[in-house]
Amino acid sequence: MEKERLKLGLLEKIINCDDASVLKRVEEILLDYSSKASEAGEEYISSKMAALSEELNISPEQEEELTRRYRDYLEGKTEGVSWEDVRQNIKDLYGF
Repeated sequence: MEKERLKLGLLEKIINCDDASVLKRVEEILLDYSSKASEAGEEYISSKMAALSEELNISPEQEEELTRRYRDYLEGKTEGVSWEDVRQNIKDLYGF
């Protein structure tokens, strides 16, 4: 709850600010933050996928495709399907 109040307070201050240099600095700070967060996420994905590919003994092409699909999922470009839905679809299609 405190975090949400802080966000709202900052948004209000940004909206009321007329100093372009201050707004530019805020933008730089936020861009720097999101860049670091993105890099950390990519490192995590890479290390997690590398461990998975070794464990599954898959080809580099398969690893690349899995990585692409995982990134698409994380970025909201594709949606996941619950295991229950997968099971039901198999049951509906194949009867087991």
